[in-house]
Amino acid sequence: MKTTLFAVLCIVIRLGVLLLAVQVLVALPVLLGMPNREFLAMELGFAALTLLLAAVLWVRPGWLARCAVRGGDDLPLEGDFDASGLQRVAFATLGAWFLVEGLAYVVPSVVAAWEVHASQQQYPGMQVPAGQWNNLIRALVLLVAGAALMLGSQGLTMLLQHLRGRVQTQGVSPDDDVDMTPRD
Repeated sequence: MKTTLFAVLCIVIRLGVLLLAVQVLVALPVLLGMPNREFLAMELGFAALTLLLAAVLWVRPGWLARCAVRGGDDLPLEGDFDASGLQRVAFATLGAWFLVEGLAYVVPSVVAAWEVHASQQQYPGMQVPAGQWNNLIRALVLLVAGAALMLGSQGLTMLLQHLRGRVQTQGVSPDDDVDMTPRD
């Protein structure tokens, strides 16, 4: 596979911009339900600026990629990757993303639960809010999914190839199955 560093960076920038825009759009219903109108206006302004930046970087990812490459626009990236190798790298990267995001959610959730537990001596009726349990469950699911994707990327790639009908045989020549009897 031959490509350039510039082209890879453009793809990564577009992917990041897409994730940024989706996160902003998902947060909009929460923002619209806020009672403080001054804070709401400020947050909607930041959301609009973020979406505008995302739109500009989606249309022109090369602006940011050129800043990162600094004159090496045609720097070749070559590798012995086939489609399955690229899929393994993509699944492992997605797994790492989920793992890091899960860690980012699990730490504050555990700290908040610990604070509630520690303050139960002073306030006996205090309980962990339901939102904290939701965040903790989400974090645990992200951690498990991330670890599974990272560690099982090769098996998942082989499963996808099998489902697509492209079964890959390693170490078997086409003449080895001549003596096999057909199944009934």
